[in-house]
Amino acid sequence: MRPYRFFWETHKWIGIGASLLVLLISVTGFLLLIKKDHAWIQPPTQKEIAVADGGGYISMDRLYEILFALGRPDLVSEKDIARIDFRPKQKVFKVHLKQDHQEIQVAAISGRVLSQEKRWSDFIEELHDGSFFGGWAHGWLMPAFSVCLLFLMLSGLYLWLSPLLKKAAKRRATRSPARR
Repeated sequence: MRPYRFFWETHKWIGIGASLLVLLISVTGFLLLIKKDHAWIQPPTQKEIAVADGGGYISMDRLYEILFALGRPDLVSEKDIARIDFRPKQKVFKVHLKQDHQEIQVAAISGRVLSQEKRWSDFIEELHDGSFFGGWAHGWLMPAFSVCLLFLMLSGLYLWLSPLLKKAAKRRATRSPARR
């Protein structure tokens, strides 16, 4: 098989196979870029109402008491918490649960529960990086996909330049004898 034909066929089939993944990564990437602008993607960070006594922040033990007192079936132990983000400017703890991408925001001074909402941005991020499909997809499929994209770029460049270079060589070959 000639090199041009080989690159044409492999470029075509890899491109067809990769197009669905490119679409998924493009759409999820766009949604992640605009997540702070749309509350349905990521709940906005609430702000602590100013406390007159100027007291300090609640302890982690107190935060856990507040969280477990909510009586949520998806929050019965510390193992149900994926992470806790602290936002000092807003004086808020953002508690991310492991199950169902839920987020609970708790005021860091008063201990008031400010919101309990679904955090779609975490789900979108899992789709974007492939971890939604399992560790194998994140660890093997996505790196292989990156290599495929590099191949598509290089083979596309070859497929585009090859005919142009051949035409230019033919033009030079036909002009050379006329100059003599």
